[in-house]
Amino acid sequence: MIVLAFIDIEKRVVPDIIVVFIFFTGMIFGVINFSGSATIFDGIIAAIAAGFIIYAMNFFSNGKIGEGDVKLFMALGMCVGLKEIVAVMLYSFVIGGVISAALLLFAGFKRKDAVAFVPFIAAAFIVRAFLH
Repeated sequence: MIVLAFIDIEKRVVPDIIVVFIFFTGMIFGVINFSGSATIFDGIIAAIAAGFIIYAMNFFSNGKIGEGDVKLFMALGMCVGLKEIVAVMLYSFVIGGVISAALLLFAGFKRKDAVAFVPFIAAAFIVRAFLH
């Protein structure tokens, strides 16, 4: 996740190969029911739900949330399950909002400036790991 965050900051892309690796890792852990992972069925439902919600946000925001973020949320949903992906989504938007507000107020960013979202997703994933 941290590698993805730095790639997104630097290049504004989320490499599909890493997202696919995360997705299949979640799928494998779900099948073997690895400790702390979601079951395969919970992971599939979470991936579909997270993908749908973030894709809808992408659609209605005219692409302000990138398609890489949609795929990343789907992959993370496969890893953590429905309840946990909702928490990750909530945390990522709260963290993103707070940091974006700070950038607007103190760093001279403008409202139209693009901000990479994967670092907020990574931070939210880490926060979720510590809280749950």
